[in-house]
Amino acid sequence: MRGFIRSLLLAASVWSAGVGIAQAVELQWWSHWAIEDNKKVVLFEAKRRFEQRNPGHTVTITFYEKKNMFTALRAAFTAGSGFPDVLYYDIDAPEFMQAGWMADLSTGVRWENVEPYGKAFWTRPGPGGKTGVWALPLEAASDELYYNKKIFKQLGVTVPPGGAFTQREGRLRGVRDRRRRPGLGRALHAQRDAARQAGRRRHPAPLPG
Repeated sequence: MRGFIRSLLLAASVWSAGVGIAQAVELQWWSHWAIEDNKKVVLFEAKRRFEQRNPGHTVTITFYEKKNMFTALRAAFTAGSGFPDVLYYDIDAPEFMQAGWMADLSTGVRWENVEPYGKAFWTRPGPGGKTGVWALPLEAASDELYYNKKIFKQLGVTVPPGGAFTQREGRLRGVRDRRRRPGLGRALHAQRDAARQAGRRRHPAPLPG
């Protein structure tokens, strides 16, 4: 395990599945979830499953705050000792891939069980420009907008086929609708009040109209 690391959540299991273990091993895992108690539950469950399937082998999880962890990681890798076997990795530190501090997971993971975009995102140039897959996706996020179809229909608002309005289209549509439909303001206020009652109000300023 010296000279490289495995990245992200499933790394310990990947290492176990891909290498014949001749003697007991203690894997060191660094996580940035120092104050995320609910997320710690996930890591401890992964630890439990790994140890259950690999009797005699253990996982020790050390929790850091993210900014402190990356400072410690850079120091350990530069020194060539004291670094973990598994860690949370972030694209903000591309030098980890380029310096050869991370293992290429191209053939060590059942990628058919991972969303294609996850593998694509982590397929990047590594040492000497050689392309590899340097991490497993741990979590993903997207920005989404939910709208009330009934109110849109009442206001004559047609959603584009792709589901996206440009900012200019949104502003112009709002101006036209307020001029043509005197009741628009009341409808918007009613929608805002309903959202407030449901605990989903996100904008403190009154809606126009």
